Amino acid sequence: MWLSYSPFPLPFDLYSITVLAITASDLRTFQSCRRRWLLERSWRVLRWRPASLFRSCLREGIFALSNGTEPATVISNARTRFLAEAANPGMDVLTGDPWQVAQDWAGMLGVVLTSISRLVLLTVSRPQSQPLSEGSSYLPLSWSDESGTLHRWTTCDFWDDDTLVREGHSWHTIADMVMADAPMMLHVIEIGQQRGGRRHSPWARCWKHPVIAGMFRFQRPDGKGGWRKLSGDQWRTQWYVDQTRPDPEAWCDLMDADHVTPSLLHHIAIRQPSHRAAERTRDEIRRVAKDVADLVGRHGERAGSLEAAMAEPMARAACDPVGGPCPWQAACYREQPDADLGALGLYRIR
Repeated sequence: MWLSYSPFPLPFDLYSITVLAITASDLRTFQSCRRRWLLERSWRVLRWRPASLFRSCLREGIFALSNGTEPATVISNARTRFLAEAANPGMDVLTGDPWQVAQDWAGMLGVVLTSISRLVLLTVSRPQSQPLSEGSSYLPLSWSDESGTLHRWTTCDFWDDDTLVREGHSWHTIADMVMADAPMMLHVIEIGQQRGGRRHSPWARCWKHPVIAGMFRFQRPDGKGGWRKLSGDQWRTQWYVDQTRPDPEAWCDLMDADHVTPSLLHHIAIRQPSHRAAERTRDEIRRVAKDVADLVGRHGERAGSLEAAMAEPMARAACDPVGGPCPWQAACYREQPDADLGALGLYRIR
């Protein structure tokens, strides 16, 4: 992303300097695979992965909720966008029927946003970019509330200590904190696993009793003041989207009544690192930004071309990360990687 930027308060027509805006996503991608970073400067993958599209729609919806938009409007817009993207150009689905997968994710999106709309959300805004050097700046992706605290919303299949450490060490957390010089509230939504083409999570599935009409539960009391999971052949799976008239409000009411919602929403306050650690991290970001600028400068006017991207060596360790194969494998593993990328029908020039 290139921005026009002037470091001194002089009239714009006197001069302008092109500044490379770096985000946490750039830091992660560049350090994982430079070829992918170059490809994504000029090309984009046509088909979303369901989880990525879900997070994009979710964050867009939460930002709107935080700034006073009516929940019904937010939920409608989020679901419409998700289903529209899923229909055209389609989703990159690894397992399951694409239509069923899209319905489950869109239904879950409506339920999650309904639940979040019941929370007390602070008004947030997007922070300003921070200068890194004469030719680059850092753009935080987290949002800032009126006190200056950053807020980042993300999702995970299962929340545990390993996930907390991974999120806390990620560039999306630490880079935004040190560059904005602010603490962060990390908001994590546990969405369960995808098995057999369906989402196994209370956001998308509950249990019904085949004998007692209208008996739907997520869990039940254990008789000792706690809760236990449902077990036995008498309980049957009920998917949210398989109902005749899915109602996210009623679904959230049942989740709240069975006390499952608090176990799926996690709000973790992350304090700022020490001054010494923060300065060391900022120095690391500046060095990566310099490497980015050097890479762009080395390719010159060809920096955004397919030829320049394919000239960078393949980072094979990044081809098959946890969560699914890199979406650029079809581009990299061709017999003629410099041939027209658009002909594959998987990518579109920006």
